[in-house]
Order: sequence, then structure tokens, then C-alpha cells
Amino acid sequence: KKPNDNMCAACIRDKKQVKAESWCHDCQESICAFCKELHKKFVSLQKHKISPMTALQDQDDKLRCLVVDEQCSSHAGKCLAVFCLDHGKMCCSICFATQHRHCKCVEALDDIAKKLPGSNVDWNIHILSEIAKITKETREYKELLIKESNTAKETSIASVSTEIENLKSRLDECQQQFEKTFLRSHEEKEEKQKESVLDLKRYLTTVKNGETLLSAVQQKGSAKQKFLAVVNIIAEVEEQFEQFKATYSDDEEIQYEHNHTTILKQVCEKNKINDVTEVVRPSGTIWKLSTHLPSFRVLEHVEQKEISILFKQGLDALALKAEKTSNFSISGSAHQGVFVDCETVVTACSSPPSLKIFNHDGTELSCEFPFELKGKPCLFSGSSKNVLYVGCMSSVYKLKFIS
Repeated sequence: KKPNDNMCAACIRDKKQVKAESWCHDCQESICAFCKELHKKFVSLQKHKISPMTALQDQDDKLRCLVVDEQCSSHAGKCLAVFCLDHGKMCCSICFATQHRHCKCVEALDDIAKKLPGSNVDWNIHILSEIAKITKETREYKELLIKESNTAKETSIASVSTEIENLKSRLDECQQQFEKTFLRSHEEKEEKQKESVLDLKRYLTTVKNGETLLSAVQQKGSAKQKFLAVVNIIAEVEEQFEQFKATYSDDEEIQYEHNHTTILKQVCEKNKINDVTEVVRPSGTIWKLSTHLPSFRVLEHVEQKEISILFKQGLDALALKAEKTSNFSISGSAHQGVFVDCETVVTACSSPPSLKIFNHDGTELSCEFPFELKGKPCLFSGSSKNVLYVGCMSSVYKLKFIS
């Protein structure tokens, strides 16, 4: 082909044969006049550097080379013409006149090109080859890194997904075990509570029946019938209460506490969910049921004493004037005291749990109590001056002072 037969690369791709007139430095290909105009229309192509092109043939008439008139990047329409050796920079006529006119070594591009040794070209070709080799290796290495990174990504996602599934499975297993253990314990206690409720219903029926029967006998029965009814009903109520007390002496109220905010930590560290903590306290059922039992009367008659003027007139006890007649110290920690007569006081001590009797002058009196206290006692006055009730945990004791 002749040198002037260079074709537009863009048109060749469009299966057209159009002669190239210019060279696009950014596209690195020859273009025709039409494609040159397209470069001016499209925003993305407007900044491309385009130079006119002439075709020459070397002396052997075998090779074709492109002689390109390089456009100056600083001055539109001006081509690069000289090379400043002082600054190592190509210049157009304006650049030379304004910036390099005082430089000592400035030569025309054609003259300096003739001085370029062939060995330098060969060397630069070698350097470019090495750069290309390194670039290719770097590119391949980067592509390998991307591939390995993607593989590691997929592996990490799969590992996390598998671990989460395993963790879910462990959580499900721990949850099932927790619920099984907790429900078994709860059902046992719930069954006992239900039995207690049934016994309370039977006890309530006995009390209500006794109340109904005694009311009927009170209206129409004889004195003997009234006596027998009172004795039998009281005996039946007390007997059933004692049965309930023996069965549910340790009756308790239970509340549950559980730290559910650390379940994941519990499963990871112990492979289980901690059991529920049971907060137990006495229910007070026995105490409540026994409150009025001591008040039953058969033959004993308790005189109703006149209400104290202090309460009858609604006086403020703190406003009354009192005179201290004596004082004394005791060992231990007393929190309550009840007078059983005008000179004798029974004190309830919490440390250690005990009852002590003192004369008003501080003399401790010896006394044999028929029971052992296992907790902090509370005292309540009886229906007569020699009767005292002692509450301790879930038990109530009735004391009668003989001497």
C-alpha cells in the first residue's frame, strides 16, 4: 500500500474505508475528517489532542511511518518546533519567545532528532519492554489478588453463615433444655399449690357449713344442742386446720428471676442457659388461717373491758405526759415486749431468737418454754392477761402462763 492509503480506524470498525487525515493522541489511532468533527461535538472527546498527519516512506521503501506535527498544549494552533536542552522541554515559537529565549541550548526538533543515536532507541525499546513486562506481571498479580479476595470473601460469608446456623442450633437446643428443666420444676410446685388450693376449698366448706349449722342451732336448738354443736364444730375446724398445717407447714411463695440479657454469653461459655433463680419467701398462709382460731370459746367467758380513754377520745399518745419509773439493760437485741401482768414483761429477742421474761426492776425470771424458736419471734396479747401468742416464721404458738 502507498503511505497515503492510511485508513480511519473508527471507520474500519464500522466496515468503511475512509482515508485518515489526523492522529488522536488520546485514542492512539488515526481518524478521518468526519471523526475529527465528532471529537468536537462530544463533550467526552473535546479535550482529546488531535494533530494533522502526513504519510512518508523510508529509504528502503518498505516501511511506513507517521510524521506527526505535535500541537502545543499551551498555545492553540501552534506546533512544537524546538527542544530546550536546558529544561528538557519541547516548545512552540511562542513558548520559545516568552519562556526560553535566554536558554543557551535550544535546537530545532528536526536537527536534534538527527543526533538521536540508534542505540538510544534500542535501549528505550528495551526499557519499554521491561516496563510492559512488569506492568503485565503487576496486572496479573492484581487480578490474582482480586480473584483470591473474592474467594476469601465467599469463604468468609459461608463460614459466618455456617457458624450462625450452628449457633442457632445450639441456642435452640439450650432453649429446649432450659424450658424442659424449668417447666418440670414449675409444674411440680404448681401441682403442690393446686393441691393447697383444693385443701383450702375443703377447709372453707367446713368453716361455712359450721357457720350455717351453728346459726341454725342458735335460733332453734336447745342448750345441749348448742353446746354439742359448738364443741363439735370447733373440734372439726381445728382438726382440719392441723391437718392443713402439717401438710403445708413449709408453704412458700415463689417468684422467678432470670438474667435473659446475657443468654448468648451463657450459651457460648457454658453451652447452656442458666436456670431460673427462685426467690422464696414464707406465704403466711398458716399464720393467716390461725389468726382467729384462739378466739373460739366454749365455757370460758372473757369480760369485755371498757375501751381505754386514750383510744375512746382519740387522744394523741405522743402528747401525753409520761413519767419514767425504772429502766434496766438486757443482753441481746430485744425488739418487742408485752406485759403479762402489771409487773412482768415478756420480750422478743432477735439475736439470738428467744423469749425472755423480766420483772419491772430488771430481774430476769427463769421460764421453761415448750418449743424452740428457729426465727425472729413476734408477740401478740391474748384474750386474757395470762395468755400470749408467739408468731415465728410459719408457726403460731399459744402460751398460757401457769405461774
